[in-house]
Amino acid sequence: GADVVVRDGILADPQTKDDEFIVINGDISYARGWPWIWEMFFDLLQPLSTTMPMMVGVGNHEVDSHENPFVYTSGGDSGGECGVPAAKRFTHLTSPQKMYYSFTHGSVHVVVLSSEHPVEEQVQFFKQDVAKVDRKKVPYLIVNLHRPLFISENVGTEVTHVLRTTYHQLFVDNGVDFVYTGHAHYYERLCAVDMDPTNTSNVSCSTSRDRPVYIVDGAAGAEPDMQSPFSELTKIKEFGKWGYSRMVVQVDSIEFRHYAATIATAGSSVELPYIMTDS
Repeated sequence: GADVVVRDGILADPQTKDDEFIVINGDISYARGWPWIWEMFFDLLQPLSTTMPMMVGVGNHEVDSHENPFVYTSGGDSGGECGVPAAKRFTHLTSPQKMYYSFTHGSVHVVVLSSEHPVEEQVQFFKQDVAKVDRKKVPYLIVNLHRPLFISENVGTEVTHVLRTTYHQLFVDNGVDFVYTGHAHYYERLCAVDMDPTNTSNVSCSTSRDRPVYIVDGAAGAEPDMQSPFSELTKIKEFGKWGYSRMVVQVDSIEFRHYAATIATAGSSVELPYIMTDS
């Protein structure tokens, strides 16, 4: 399946031996209430997860239930898991109610937020956490969360409106470099975004680079989308490909690279190695 060929692609990449940690932005195993799928997932990832830390966020398929206190994401997508298996398996997730955290690695500070939980506590956490970071020593700030704030599809959902009004200006004010998301089953890099605070649908590409670049990267596991519309925010977008991404940090720069492989006609294989398609 998709998860196997992506894993094999990462292992076949000669640069993987130099990677220092793994990030997964939610929809981790797609177990949805079936414990044996979690076991298969960890078996699959063992060649990677035993060589470097794996830092995860949560998505709708780990958390969402009809009892979700964040009403905008209530539903049955977790198959009744309600965040419990994820919180038990990843100790950096404090509890099913608190699934946000941060970490610093070298010159990069990463804040992992949850798009499936109420935002008020997370806003306070973000402000307090970032205020402690010495940006002269740790100049790069990355935010990870599952659902995209901005995406080329016209989703028009309440949760998108809440995420945009809550976080976008906060990220701008605090000098976030990249916002790395998933949820949609393709890869898309957007421009640095200007948004009208009185109308969250009124967005455009900023002429200033004083705001984050938004990236949607959901090409690493589930069946990829074969098409969806572009928008004025789209810089690059790929369909029908499995892929993974890598963040490359130098003393004076940070670069985001994406690698992809076209799915074979049989639907379960690709040609290795994956090719870098965006940087």
